Amino acid sequence: MADEPNAKAATKLSLGNTYRAQGNLIRDRLAEPKYEYIPWRCEEITRPDNNEALEDQHKKAEQKYKEAEQKYSQVIANDKSIPEKLRIKAKLNRLSLLLAQNNWQEADNLSSQININDLPENQSRVYARINYAKSLACLQQKYPQATHSWEEITKQIHTAIEESKELENKRDLEDRHTESYAIGNLGGLYEYLGQLSQKPKVPEFEKLCQKEQEFRKKAQCLTQEALYRAQPDKAPDIAYQWQWQLGRLLEAEGKTKEAITNYEAAIETLESVRSDLLAINSDVQFNFRDNVEPLYRELVALLLPVGENNPPQENLKKAIYYVDSLQLAELENFLRCNLQGNIETVKIQRISKYNERIEALFKGIDQILDNYPTKAAFLYSIVLKNQIAVILKLPGKEKLEYLQTRASKDSVIQTVDKALETMDCRNLNCNALNDQTAIIQGQKKLLHQLYQWLIGELENNLKKEKIKLLIFVSDNEFRRIPMSALFDGEHFVVEKGYATTISPGIQLLKYQASKTNQLKALIVGAIKKRPQLYDIKDEVKEQASSIIKKLENYQILSEGKFTKENLKREIQKTFYTMIHIIAHGQFSSDPKETYIFTDDESKETNDPNKYYLKINELGNLLQNRDQLRPIELLFLSSCQTSKGDKRAVLGIAGITIKSGTRGTIAPLWNAETISTRQLVKNFYENLVNQDEINKAEALRLAQNRLREEYDYSPYNWAGFVLVGN
Repeated sequence: MADEPNAKAATKLSLGNTYRAQGNLIRDRLAEPKYEYIPWRCEEITRPDNNEALEDQHKKAEQKYKEAEQKYSQVIANDKSIPEKLRIKAKLNRLSLLLAQNNWQEADNLSSQININDLPENQSRVYARINYAKSLACLQQKYPQATHSWEEITKQIHTAIEESKELENKRDLEDRHTESYAIGNLGGLYEYLGQLSQKPKVPEFEKLCQKEQEFRKKAQCLTQEALYRAQPDKAPDIAYQWQWQLGRLLEAEGKTKEAITNYEAAIETLESVRSDLLAINSDVQFNFRDNVEPLYRELVALLLPVGENNPPQENLKKAIYYVDSLQLAELENFLRCNLQGNIETVKIQRISKYNERIEALFKGIDQILDNYPTKAAFLYSIVLKNQIAVILKLPGKEKLEYLQTRASKDSVIQTVDKALETMDCRNLNCNALNDQTAIIQGQKKLLHQLYQWLIGELENNLKKEKIKLLIFVSDNEFRRIPMSALFDGEHFVVEKGYATTISPGIQLLKYQASKTNQLKALIVGAIKKRPQLYDIKDEVKEQASSIIKKLENYQILSEGKFTKENLKREIQKTFYTMIHIIAHGQFSSDPKETYIFTDDESKETNDPNKYYLKINELGNLLQNRDQLRPIELLFLSSCQTSKGDKRAVLGIAGITIKSGTRGTIAPLWNAETISTRQLVKNFYENLVNQDEINKAEALRLAQNRLREEYDYSPYNWAGFVLVGN
């Protein structure tokens, strides 16, 4: 019975940590991509102004933080039955929570109530001390009245180093990982302080003559020492941080070649352990936006420096590999699972030598382009801090073509946001767009700017090689825009004969010619009215009717029969080459918010999970089939992306990967019903009536016909995108 209060307090602490992690996850999904990362630099969390679409998500994060704070406060309460170590841990976690909410004054007050020396002498105390020092450093940067000085902060790190040495000497361990973590963080502190124009007045720092290069030199020595104590093959989760840190320090010295070597080593180390990072050490917090994404972006920026329009081909090849790997890492982070790299028979992630991985990737790209019945090309794009980089891979050509544009990350975001706003028929009277000349011209100007960034002068190469299919491996911002709507100043891409598809990276998908002449379709429709959603019963009937007029071999699952169990039974009973789903649904950067509505009954009206078919459920259903006969196409015709969610295409890509389908057609937004119905009709007509046509071309022809016949805004014809093959 004596342990009961301890157990309750530990449970509350664990719950608080869970709520905080959930809040952080929501916040990270709302955050813009990270283009650089300095571990000791405190970055204030900001919320975009006047963004109603994201308000609900921000409120969800705040609610999670509130629940976490309640649990921490219950543990911190002055109850003598609760062990001091639990109370200190709760205080430390609450301190981090307050900083995440920019609550500087309350955080400063709480920081004075924490005494790390009251924790047991073990490894966790060392990590706790370092995290405490980082929190104090954040207060120093953001709160002028901060109680704790830089001298106190530095002493905390030195104490952590001494404690780690004593611990490891007592245990007579060969590895010095805890000591490495402490020493490396001192190096990180020097890295940050060296960048400040006004250095803190601390005796230890004054010895460095207040010169940035002296701070950098000290940081470099400490980082090398930390790396020596945690070798990549023994402690990869720690070692990659110091390899990255060395890369940043060398870059700051202008030693680009040496910096690239360390960055590449950091990524190689990270990729050996990335899928396990969340589980390796609960004392060290990892997240994709801080600990993975900036590493890739910083390296690509080094390989493709601003102003260099003709970088070495080796650098371009490496850049493609790292962009593709970043796409893989982001999707793995989204799905919370390790995905099998697969290019034909080449398992990229299983090849030990790094250069051989890059060669295997390009071998896979060449196989894809050589085997396509249509002449296709890959367009890789990445947004860096001060530029947009696009690399073109043509079939049968070893040389990579390159397009660089100087543009700030903020201008990219603003251009995409404005382009989407001008295309949004919820804000415009689309049926009267011909009378809205100013809006149309503004829209085309923005779409022209995007065309210049993503294709531009590279079109000369496309024309010369008679390319018909553009496979875009696009960065986050550009995935929000349908490539068919890009405008060259006179024509949309859809008019110019280019079919388009979005690829989440070729390490994830096999590209083979689809056997569209052997179509066997399952047409699925959900007709039950759900709260706050418009009735689509008539739409299900109309779409299904238009599809079956074009197909000979099909089965319909509708009229209230679209349940999870019926879908499972139908898929297991019959081999289908394609599945067309007409149902409300949502794509989101949160897997839990990516789902399709079914006709399942829900006795509890407040429990929509009963009739949500979530991404993992759909994936499991479709993967439990003969893998030698995959689904050629999954068409989701009435779903929509989560409003304001900039990474919602991850939801479509996630469905494609999890379900094992060759390709998925889905909308980036909720387009007008009549135009959607016509698009679906045109698509299947093209697919059935034209010999040797691929899905991307069938979609292009359907969209262009809609554009020609109705002169619609791109909002009504461009919204559907093909993800995958």
